[in-house]
Amino acid sequence: MPMELIPHWIAGKRVASTSGQEATVHNPATGKPRAQVGLASVAEVDAAVDAARAAFPAWRATSLSQRAEVLFGLRALIDARRDQIAALLTAEHGKVLSDSLGEIARGLENVEFACGIPQLLKGDFSGVFHLFWRPPHDGGKPGSRHGSGDWWDHQAERIDLRS
Repeated sequence: MPMELIPHWIAGKRVASTSGQEATVHNPATGKPRAQVGLASVAEVDAAVDAARAAFPAWRATSLSQRAEVLFGLRALIDARRDQIAALLTAEHGKVLSDSLGEIARGLENVEFACGIPQLLKGDFSGVFHLFWRPPHDGGKPGSRHGSGDWWDHQAERIDLRS
């Protein structure tokens, strides 16, 4: 049976390597070869970088809520395929399956956090201001241009705008 050949992923598509060079991917738990991966040529690396540069302006212009929607879709895909992804992690990293499943669970937590970034960035206002008056550099000593030194009496004031 021929060994799997892992392609590149460029501009949203699988792209076979054209360099003519390959490397063996081993299962770290057994040491046995499990796949071949095509090594990228300079032109393939340039194509990947160009594709990323071309995609960036559209992503930058995407609203935070739309980005969160994309991330929620990613989260759903990872969750639906967690067993398949865990099997790949186990084969590629030599982990036991339970460890791979735990790593995926932690990864999902990170994606969920990223999904909530728009909520965190919108900010919030409690309706309460705290104003602080800092002492002048000379301590407000009598005879200074900052007054008589009674700044401690006016150090902080709380203003509640909710009422």
